[in-house]
Amino acid sequence: MEFRTELVLDRSELSIAYNDAILLIGSCFSENLGNKLLANKFKTVINPLGTLYDPISIFRVLNAAISNDSYQFNTLERTGAWYAYETHSEIYSNTEQELLALLHQKQREINGLLKQSKYLFITLGTSFVYKLLEKDLLVANCHKQPAAQFQKILLEPSDIQTSFAEFHKNVTRLNSELKLVFTLSPVRHIKDGIENNQISKSILRYCIAKFCEYPNIHYFPSYEFVLDDLRDYRFFKEDLIHPNDLATNYIWEKFSNQYFDKPTYELLDKWQKAKRNMDHKPFNEQSSDYQKHLQSTIQQLENLLPHLDVLQEINNLKLRLNKSL
Repeated sequence: MEFRTELVLDRSELSIAYNDAILLIGSCFSENLGNKLLANKFKTVINPLGTLYDPISIFRVLNAAISNDSYQFNTLERTGAWYAYETHSEIYSNTEQELLALLHQKQREINGLLKQSKYLFITLGTSFVYKLLEKDLLVANCHKQPAAQFQKILLEPSDIQTSFAEFHKNVTRLNSELKLVFTLSPVRHIKDGIENNQISKSILRYCIAKFCEYPNIHYFPSYEFVLDDLRDYRFFKEDLIHPNDLATNYIWEKFSNQYFDKPTYELLDKWQKAKRNMDHKPFNEQSSDYQKHLQSTIQQLENLLPHLDVLQEINNLKLRLNKSL
């Protein structure tokens, strides 16, 4: 007897290796997936301009990075700090000049990443955006400004697709080999209301389907894994909005099956075994058994060194070994 509808995927034509550079942009689910990649030693960069939720804001900052320093950011001052309406509030500086210098530095960083990366993962979170009435500007973040300054808008699918088409043209010119993988965040935006959240997610899912008609565009169904496959509140955190660690681990397992080839799996397995050994807590740090354990783990990591950046871990273990002697 079946008690759930499991989502089973055919293996992707894409194959992620440890030497592939990966850039992740978008909602907080980008950080969930990106942190898994980082923890497992993949060459990963996550949200250089902070968390971004709507497609217009995401494509805008990517286009700005492709054009380098030509984009003029819209800045504001709040409680002694300067922010940009195009970025998350974690990006700020003490003066407007410092902020603009930081933003242009970030642009150059993203430009380089887009040129060098093999994969760009974009996670879309919501179709709802806020328009700054004074400047007729769709903002990525309201930065706690008075609500009367903004108008809440539900993006039209045609506007999202037009924005994507421009970005796709620009990024293809910059790096024709870049593979784009879209995901739809399973995090529910309950502040919009349950009905509106469904409308918002439906628009995004439809648009992603249209994006996938372009070459080198793919979709990973993280949204469906949580909402249709797992489909249970025990896979959410206490806020009943964000997927918990159990759900994230399940998606990571599905992601690994989808994109990792045999050599990548073998390296991943060796790294995870070494990491478990690194995390071992001894009863007696001065015992000969623990010293042998450290020496064995150092050897495991040194065997991985040609393939993974584990030099810091090796040095840390050598310090622990010296202290135990």
